Amino acid sequence: MASDSKTENKKKKNNNKAVTKRNSKSITKSKKENKNKNKKEKNVSDNNNNKNKKRENENANKDKKNNNSKKKKLTHSNGTSKHRGRESPVSPSSSTDSPQNREVESVEEEEDNTVVSNGRTDGKKPNTSKRNREEVEDEDDGDAKSNVFPMNRIRTIVKAEDPEMRVSQEAIFVVNKAAEKFLEQFTQDAYVRCVQERRKSLSYNHLAHVVSKQRRYEFISDFVPETVKAEDALRERNSGGNGGN
Repeated sequence: MASDSKTENKKKKNNNKAVTKRNSKSITKSKKENKNKNKKEKNVSDNNNNKNKKRENENANKDKKNNNSKKKKLTHSNGTSKHRGRESPVSPSSSTDSPQNREVESVEEEEDNTVVSNGRTDGKKPNTSKRNREEVEDEDDGDAKSNVFPMNRIRTIVKAEDPEMRVSQEAIFVVNKAAEKFLEQFTQDAYVRCVQERRKSLSYNHLAHVVSKQRRYEFISDFVPETVKAEDALRERNSGGNGGN
């Protein structure tokens, strides 16, 4: 009997040990799972925070760029208005107290402390009033609506050869309109050729054909030449060389 009771106690102890081992294993697994979940949640939150920071930085950079572009437009428009005010002739019949002269004088007084060079101001910033800023913004909006190409792009192209050259706003506007009308006429003539060939899409060959057949487009013949096969080009080259010999 005593031996049976001892064996039963041993079995119970062994069973208890096995149960405790299982419980400890399950506890360690649950702890590991909780740690992994916490790590994943932290990573997700960190990623979200990084995304929010990037968005904030992008928005801040956009705001800075917009502010810089507005400042450049203001300084550029002020420089052109000053140049106009100094060079515009005054007729003897016009009175000196007219509202136009008053506006020119006010603009000149505000810009006496600035040094304008190549569309930028060096030194002190111009003390422009809210009224002048609103007028400049209205002019920019009007240019964007009335022109296909941006005025600043046309100005940079015109000043590519001589950055120190002064060009008035009216001249830039005329060049802009001339480029727009030229492209309209050029594409219309190319479209006529496209319709004659019964094609659905306009291709380079249509443009080159217009340039080669119409005399008014001779000035861009070097930039839009007709396509020639390699064999024909070699024949022309060889025939030209033989003729010279």
